[in-house]
Amino acid sequence: MNRPTSTLRGVATMSLGFFLLGLQPVFLKLALEGGFSTAAVVALRFAISLSLVVPIALVTHQSLRTEQPIAWLLRGVLGGLAVLLFFESVRLAGAGVGTLLNYTYPIWANLLSFLAGERPSRMIWLALPLAICGTALVVAPTGSGAVGRGELCGLISAAFGGGAIICIKRLRRTDGELTIIASFSLIGLILALPALALPELAQPGLTLPGLAQPGPTQPAGPEPWLFAMAVGLLSFYGHVYFTRGYKETSIQLGTVLSLMVPALAAAGGFVFLGERLAPTALLGAGLIAGAVLLIAVREHMARASAARTEDSA
Repeated sequence: MNRPTSTLRGVATMSLGFFLLGLQPVFLKLALEGGFSTAAVVALRFAISLSLVVPIALVTHQSLRTEQPIAWLLRGVLGGLAVLLFFESVRLAGAGVGTLLNYTYPIWANLLSFLAGERPSRMIWLALPLAICGTALVVAPTGSGAVGRGELCGLISAAFGGGAIICIKRLRRTDGELTIIASFSLIGLILALPALALPELAQPGLTLPGLAQPGPTQPAGPEPWLFAMAVGLLSFYGHVYFTRGYKETSIQLGTVLSLMVPALAAAGGFVFLGERLAPTALLGAGLIAGAVLLIAVREHMARASAARTEDSA
């Protein structure tokens, strides 16, 4: 198995992607308050991503062919199902609980990392609980603690999300990021379109992370459309950069870095939307940063040890 290693460029690229994804909820709330339904935003998100893939590939002369068709197909199916189940979890279990459960996917990604040729270090099992506890402190979910259909949807979405990360890591050995995003966008759109016919998912103003107020029945004016398009653009470029980052970032560090997203979403809601920030948010952010540092230091020591071994050989 490969020794998990990450480069500074890979970490920086991936962090940019997660930063963009962390901004999504701000525009998502504005779009829903403007009258968009959850199903419409999800479908538009995938449609915008798909509409950008081909033109950018043509301009940059990137091939959209995949050398691993099974992994390419699985990436789209697992990723699309993860998004839909995440939205359903939020609808049924609430924003905080749904977000927290969805962002337990790093556990699954690391458990399955052997399928991508990586062997997780023992340090990850210290860093991951630390980061997830930090996420819980930032998101500060409230709920009864009972496990219902919404909670199950969140847990299953995390499992699918973890599997999707394994597919991304495998695909990055042979395929470009646009090829991988094409799978997510195309198959995600196919899976999202039937949701438009479901009354419970077609209701406008459905609550999502950071959302509490229902909107009008239809988009009022051009602004909601701009906000919804911003969601699609942030999703597209966020996935471009974090997928690109997996070329030079280990599953261990990448999955811990992903926990920046709910923290950034909470911070964005506080700064731009005047939403409440949990009193424990700063502590939670510190725990996430500490977990990232633990994995980064561990990988740095592993690279230094490997370099010394090579020098002495």
